[in-house]
Amino acid sequence: MVKKSVVVLLVLMVFFCCLFQTQLRSEDNNVQSQKILNQALQHYEDDHLIQALIKFKQAQNLAPNSAMPYVGLGLIYATQNHLDKGIEAMQKALSIQPDLAVAHQELGSLFWRKREFNLAETYYRQAISLNSKMVLAYMGLGLNFVSQRNFTNAMVQFRQAIKVEPTLHAPYHSLGQTYAWMGDLSKAVEMYQTAIQLEPNRIESYYELGVTYMRLKDYPKAITVLEKVVALKPRHKSAHYNLAKAYAKVGRKQLAETETRLFEAWHQVDEKIKPYSRRLQGNPEDLQARYAMVQIYQKHGWLQEAEEQCQLMLSIQSDFIPAYVALVETHISQKRFQNAYFWAKQLTQIRPKLALGYSYLGLTSVELERVDSAIEAYQKAIELELDSPKV
Repeated sequence: MVKKSVVVLLVLMVFFCCLFQTQLRSEDNNVQSQKILNQALQHYEDDHLIQALIKFKQAQNLAPNSAMPYVGLGLIYATQNHLDKGIEAMQKALSIQPDLAVAHQELGSLFWRKREFNLAETYYRQAISLNSKMVLAYMGLGLNFVSQRNFTNAMVQFRQAIKVEPTLHAPYHSLGQTYAWMGDLSKAVEMYQTAIQLEPNRIESYYELGVTYMRLKDYPKAITVLEKVVALKPRHKSAHYNLAKAYAKVGRKQLAETETRLFEAWHQVDEKIKPYSRRLQGNPEDLQARYAMVQIYQKHGWLQEAEEQCQLMLSIQSDFIPAYVALVETHISQKRFQNAYFWAKQLTQIRPKLALGYSYLGLTSVELERVDSAIEAYQKAIELELDSPKV
């Protein structure tokens, strides 16, 4: 009997020891998951979607019962216009943590983008009930009302957002738009000016203010504001169009013609992009459509837009070789050789038998004065070219 008790005691000791070790491992995983999650959020804030997606998935694998990695994945999917995937990820987060206000708020945004306004309102209001200071939920609910032309209730929500966060520019900007839609242009000007005071480089507020001055036929003020827009964003097509009209109204014919030519140049690019944009509306994962857009952007010098599309392609398919090549070429054309070297290195790791990757690695190594690295890369490229089958 004594021996049996000792055996039972030993079994229990082993069991609790294993349980304790499992708990420690679980706690370690949670700590590590949180670190990775913080890294993922920083990548997301910096618009590095590929790195963010990888980190969110790592955090999810380490802590599958944590809601936040699913929220992160939902944010990435929303950025990629994968609305249904985003909804699925956010709902998974709520299945783990039903009172997670940010997931309710993001679901409101996703359903608003799908124009399912009743569902959007439900989730926004739930987010607010869980966190009365969630300014994005008030903003989202306001925009949801605007989409239904319910301007009075929209303004209530925007003003509540201001009450929660008085120094945030977005509610004032949205109030300006709402007043403009209602025809109260003087009030719209006041709201846009306040938004600009809070964030002096917000292009959209300057643009809307310029358009409002155009509607008021105050062309000198419209010119001053729209010139600021094109200074901040030279390829703002609509700003060039309105600036051309404003110059013409005050008799500055030569400047009007210059702005018209710029507008037409940007419009031609948009027209070339349009068929592929339509394809992406039907299938956001159409890599060939995105790559075609990248080639157009590169040809016309729209390098930031080209880079953004490459990042999106790699977040859809991490081994899509044309995206790596385009990223290398885009950075080289801007003489950003450190970045080009990074993507060339990634290309050689993804496709180690591709001579082109080593050629780019050699070229960027030369520019960075890494002689040994350049020689090694070029030798590898030559070796792969010699081994490749001759056609």
